[in-house]
Amino acid sequence: RHFSSGMKARLMFSIALAAPTARVLLLDEVLATGDASFRAKSIGALEEKISKSATVVISTHNPESVAHLATGSLVLSRGRLVFGGEVEKGIQIAAEQRRA
Repeated sequence: RHFSSGMKARLMFSIALAAPTARVLLLDEVLATGDASFRAKSIGALEEKISKSATVVISTHNPESVAHLATGSLVLSRGRLVFGGEVEKGIQIAAEQRRA
C-alpha cells in the first residue's frame, strides 16, 4: 500500500510523539500538513510533550505556531544564524526577511 505525503507526515509525527523516551524532537514543517483538525491535535500533543520537559525544535514558516508554542527563536538566512532570542523579535525578523 502507498501513502500520500500527508499521510506519511502524520504517521511519522505520531511515531515521534509516541516514543516514551524521546527527550528531543526535531520536527520539520510538521504543522504545515493535514487538515485543521489534525493541526489542532498536533499542537495539543506538542504542548503536552513540551510540558513534560521535552525539547522540541520546530522548523516552520508559520509565525502563529511559533508564537503559540515557542519559548525562544532562531532565524536563519542562507544557512546562517542571523538571530537568536525572544520569540516576538524572531518573528519580526523572519517577516522582514520574507519581504526583502
